[in-house]
Amino acid sequence: MSEDVAAIIEQAREARRSGRLDHALAKYKDAVASAGAAHSASELVIALQGVGQVERDLGHLDAANDGYMEAATICRSINEPIRLAHALRHLADIQRELGQLRSAEATVAEAIGIYRQQTAASGLDLANALRVCALVQESQGQMPSAVDSWEEARALYEAADVVEGVAECDARIANAKRA
Repeated sequence: MSEDVAAIIEQAREARRSGRLDHALAKYKDAVASAGAAHSASELVIALQGVGQVERDLGHLDAANDGYMEAATICRSINEPIRLAHALRHLADIQRELGQLRSAEATVAEAIGIYRQQTAASGLDLANALRVCALVQESQGQMPSAVDSWEEARALYEAADVVEGVAECDARIANAKRA
């Protein structure tokens, strides 16, 4: 990563961590412009995902959707499957929040497929994608499928020692079985 873009992205991350979301968004947009001017697709993806993340934090779901969609498109063009899966996972969750359940279902299925094919992908990445899948399935009333997704995610969260993830899965599994 170039020093200029890296510095801007770090400033954006710090602003987001400290709750200065408007500043973070401005910095990520600066990083998008700098990465674009430098013709650095990889840095552009990181900056666009940052824009999407902060837009989502601000409740601007349509703008967040656009940021992740553009990041995914670039990832496809530069053959970065793990970054693509990451962008798709977030995109699917945003689509779910927007009520675009069919799109979310297809998007998260693609992300899961990529994670399963990539040996460099972490179990935690797959768990997070399965979590989104389960939420989409719940939203569509597909409780048996949701339970399966929650159970697989739970095992991966447990293996990664993510206590909060295990607890959420346990609660969701119990609720889905009662439904």
